[in-house]
Amino acid sequence: MKLLYMLMLLSSLLPASLQAAPRDIPTFTSPEKVYTGKSTQWIQQPVVYDQGVDADIVLSLDQQLYDSMLPLINTYARDHHLTIVTGKGTCGISAGNIDKKSVDIGGFCCPPAENDRLPGLTWHTIGIAPIALIVPTANHTRTISLAQARDIFSGNLYNWGEVVGSQIDGLIHPIGRLHCKQRPGHWRLLLEHEDDFSPDLMEVGAISDMIRTVAMDKQAIGYETEWMIQTFNSKHSVRTVAIDGAYPDEIASTRYPLYRTYNLTSWSSDPAKNRLAEELIQYLLKQADTLPAHFHLVPASLLRQQGWHFQGDELTGEPDHWK
Repeated sequence: MKLLYMLMLLSSLLPASLQAAPRDIPTFTSPEKVYTGKSTQWIQQPVVYDQGVDADIVLSLDQQLYDSMLPLINTYARDHHLTIVTGKGTCGISAGNIDKKSVDIGGFCCPPAENDRLPGLTWHTIGIAPIALIVPTANHTRTISLAQARDIFSGNLYNWGEVVGSQIDGLIHPIGRLHCKQRPGHWRLLLEHEDDFSPDLMEVGAISDMIRTVAMDKQAIGYETEWMIQTFNSKHSVRTVAIDGAYPDEIASTRYPLYRTYNLTSWSSDPAKNRLAEELIQYLLKQADTLPAHFHLVPASLLRQQGWHFQGDELTGEPDHWK
């Protein structure tokens, strides 16, 4: 046991380039790998809404899709004389409602994990939104390399004075929000697994806590989407830092490594299939181009123009020239 402890300690002191390679977790999973753990009875089960719900379409959306999509959904319901019930929650809540087949449409801020790819379920990508590195406004550091950002959050770089371009000195306090741990993308584009993060990482559970915690600590660094930063940064107490000179709002035309992927799901086979739900999704995909700029969403239509890879409506890969 003592020998194992000493080996682990010595390994942690090695430069990052000499330590074990990060776990191989893909940016996207393959649509071809459908989860096989469902029974025939489940596959043949129709969608049954929760008790007391009387609707033409029922959706369960993560909080960010809810806020951005709800006005469009309400407009569509009014124009088409439909009763549409939209629930607000998290990716986990959406996955749970899909699993029990109580909704027609699920909404996620991440690409699907392999066990999210249930039989008869189709994924439709609304777009992506950049995730920004954030520091307190008192920290005037303008840009950090992706390699150094990864070293900071893994604990291999722990003093601001060692960061190229840093405008402050002192210990770095990394702040993380490790949501949707089983799904690829989002924070896993920074480090591939929760175990790769520093033991000194301060983990927060809510988006508002991320903004507030970074704002209160002049040595801190965290991350969040631009839209959520604007939402919870009313006192302008945090600011974004470029990565390798690229700012988050340049993601539509420039290689920017951190982003969330927003997806909707529909049932593609009977008896769960709902034609009205499929038509609503196609409407939302088209209307994504018209969302206000403060959502910082790069719609699927623009991603296609920039060479991102799709299978059907689903985003499945980054542009080849990013590799």
